[in-house]
Amino acid sequence: MIRPLVKARLRPVVRNLLLDLVADEFGTEHLEESTDRLLHRIGEMPPHLGAGMAILTMVYESHGIARYGQAMHALAAERRKDMFSSWKASPVGPMRDWTQFYEKMGVFVYWSTMEDHGAHP
Repeated sequence: MIRPLVKARLRPVVRNLLLDLVADEFGTEHLEESTDRLLHRIGEMPPHLGAGMAILTMVYESHGIARYGQAMHALAAERRKDMFSSWKASPVGPMRDWTQFYEKMGVFVYWSTMEDHGAHP
């Protein structure tokens, strides 16, 4: 379970990660609900995995400040996507694995939410 304060800090970051991963191809109709569901899934992970995911997500948020002078969630979409791509290409395993988690689980959660509302692939 993610603590409410941590969840509140993660929410804008996770929301914009999902936005960048699904908007161009699938739209954003169920973005808010998908964000809540993905945060719930992270909170339901075994503690060592969920905590690691939350920590890396906050490191990613802070990396925006170091790189562009703004938190990741406040950046323009182009810069957010550039930053995500740089983490994806990272030779450091946890950063690369983190991007793969969001690419796979984020899109899965979004599609699951769409299907719950009657959409079909």
